[in-house]
Amino acid sequence: MSSFKKTLFICIFFFSCSNYKSDIKVTESTINKLSIISDGIPSIYSTSPIYILLINKRIAVTTRLNMFIVFNKNYKHIYVSFKDFLRDAILQKISFTLTEVKVNPYVDSFSINKKVENNYKSIDFIEFKKTYCHISSNTLCLDRKKTNPNELPSVLYFLFINNYQIRNDDVVGTICFTDW
Repeated sequence: MSSFKKTLFICIFFFSCSNYKSDIKVTESTINKLSIISDGIPSIYSTSPIYILLINKRIAVTTRLNMFIVFNKNYKHIYVSFKDFLRDAILQKISFTLTEVKVNPYVDSFSINKKVENNYKSIDFIEFKKTYCHISSNTLCLDRKKTNPNELPSVLYFLFINNYQIRNDDVVGTICFTDW
């Protein structure tokens, strides 16, 4: 095999095995906020969902407190700080097994919905938000009429990796998004 063909093969292989790492726009400021764990008053970010990569290319939905448990149990000897660990987890520099991160029954996983993924890749992010969201009282909220249940986890994932905090209002039944 010629060196050109080898190079082409390697490029195609890495491209086909890639995930969304290059698209993750979670800021260092967000990671700083999520990485603060205190014994006192609970943080407003305690129950905010975060999305991490599993080794089977599925996405797990968890929280920073769950990831703190995973850090203390399996990664404390590898990373200098929880912040460094959380950064690598959110930016998908490391992946996990579902068993490893399922520290309680509320941790779930899903595969990216192909329709949502294609929309995300084919239109700019402003159009993506318009496709699945609406503005309510100056707040970006999920438009449930435009989003079916099979698409929901993927839509939330793509909003998260674009640095949006996901806020569920269980009383009213809305899901809204804010910048961290």
